[in-house]
Amino acid sequence: MQNTPYSPAQAGQKPRLAFLDSLRALGILLVVGGHTIGYCLTLPEMQYKTAYFLTHISTVGIFYLADGYLIGARIPTGRMRYLPVMKQSCYRLLIPWLAFTVFYTVARYLGETAGILSPHQIIGQPAVDVLISAYSSVFAPQLYFLVSLFILRAIYPLTKHIILDQPLFLSCAALVLGCIALYAYGPRNIFPFSLLAPLPGQEPIIHALLGLPAHACGMLLYRVKDRISLPVAGLVSAVIFIAATTLKFGYQIDAQRVAQYSLLLMLFAGFSVLAINHRWMLWLGKNTMGIYLLHAPILLKVLSLGINRVVTIPLLSFFLIVAGAVAASAAGIWVLRRIPGGSILLGEK
Repeated sequence: MQNTPYSPAQAGQKPRLAFLDSLRALGILLVVGGHTIGYCLTLPEMQYKTAYFLTHISTVGIFYLADGYLIGARIPTGRMRYLPVMKQSCYRLLIPWLAFTVFYTVARYLGETAGILSPHQIIGQPAVDVLISAYSSVFAPQLYFLVSLFILRAIYPLTKHIILDQPLFLSCAALVLGCIALYAYGPRNIFPFSLLAPLPGQEPIIHALLGLPAHACGMLLYRVKDRISLPVAGLVSAVIFIAATTLKFGYQIDAQRVAQYSLLLMLFAGFSVLAINHRWMLWLGKNTMGIYLLHAPILLKVLSLGINRVVTIPLLSFFLIVAGAVAASAAGIWVLRRIPGGSILLGEK
């Protein structure tokens, strides 16, 4: 494998893996696109199915995989001491999650009070139910990911022991068998996770379990990056992805999961080998947190109310709302970084 290109680092900062920033840029565009489907004009059936498939099959998996790869890269350098990593993850993940959960919950309450939002999810509901809904990202569907990623970082010593410390064959076998068991039974059917299944919205612990294979794949990719040919791996993954999305496999094979992980590997290999590192993608990749926090639901709602009044073509409505949400989020990032304490809300110290 050729030396991985790094993006320039400012004084005092560690260099960044440029291809991972570009990969995350694609991921955040897909995240915004996935949430936009519910706000744009109703797409025709084929456009809807295509947009939903592309924006949901591996979107969050990109971020899990990238984080796992970075953990694998940092372990040999001695920069993965547990307590400092978890302290940094609290600043990076939990503080923004708590701040924006409170913000969007209050915004929802004010919207219901003003008669703008219905049905009521806060007014008239028991306080415990409101707290559960806030925890499960009912009021802002993207926030669960921050807690899920924190959980995966909290258990990284165990993942490292299985994926990085064992003979490669055993690590690969453990990952494959773990995926088969997880998706055969489903985390919502496995005790004690089944106790969380009735909760509304996106329950973070269950989603952490669903994201664990992609996170572990990221670690494994770092381990084998110098032992495999990424161009060949990318081409093989592309063939498997096409087969999984066009052929009908037997009942014992989950074609959707095969497509999901083959697409992740194809994207990882493609961005690494081709060095897709345009300046705008690097910027998006470095600012995914702010865009993730800010784009939904308020910005998407406001943009849709304006754009859908003047646009009559559903697909144009979709792309304009996506572009508007990214641009408005970028403006929000700029503002937050210039007010006292604003950077903390974005997970930046």
